[in-house]
Amino acid sequence: MPKEVIFFIKTLTSIFVIVNPVGAIPIYLGISEGQPVSRHYHTVKLASITCGCVLLVFAILGNKILHIFGITLPSFRIAGGIILFVISLHMLQAKSSRVKTTPEEHMEGIQKEDIAIVPLAIPLLSGPAAITTVLVLRTAAQSLWEVLELLLAIILTSIGVYFILRESVYIQKILGQTGINIINRIMGLILAAISIQFILAGLHETMPYLLEKALH
Repeated sequence: MPKEVIFFIKTLTSIFVIVNPVGAIPIYLGISEGQPVSRHYHTVKLASITCGCVLLVFAILGNKILHIFGITLPSFRIAGGIILFVISLHMLQAKSSRVKTTPEEHMEGIQKEDIAIVPLAIPLLSGPAAITTVLVLRTAAQSLWEVLELLLAIILTSIGVYFILRESVYIQKILGQTGINIINRIMGLILAAISIQFILAGLHETMPYLLEKALH
């Protein structure tokens, strides 16, 4: 299989799993209870567009952001991998990670009339974990083609977010909380494998530097 295809599959899977629109369904339904259908469609549309825009900005400016803060690519891959691994453990236990949203943000969302941007798009869908994933993938992109694949993966994920949340009531009825938990656990397992891969890649790039320091 061509390298570009493998990178695209890995990128799309990573972003979709960490954004996790299926896992967001119970929280979204909880904070949007009582909304009319027209409001529901508007909320979902605005949230998916905002989510995509936030991630696209970090995908385009990723390397510059790291350069401004003086962060090396290997160290960021290791740090990002650790964060994603912690989130994957919560997903395997069918729990909501505080890295994505806190109870305080959830309660604030219930009290707000417009929940599309905060807390739905940010931080529930495109929070620190999703941004970290995009930045790590941006550092892994070796060519312009792979960067374009990353941008396409973000756009496709945002489209998926729109359709999944738009039909969230029906998905909840079909899957039930047990079904959603099962999907969360499967996604958590995939995310755990991806996070370990990020960590190993960072360590592989760091080892020559560490060995050189140790020898001197």
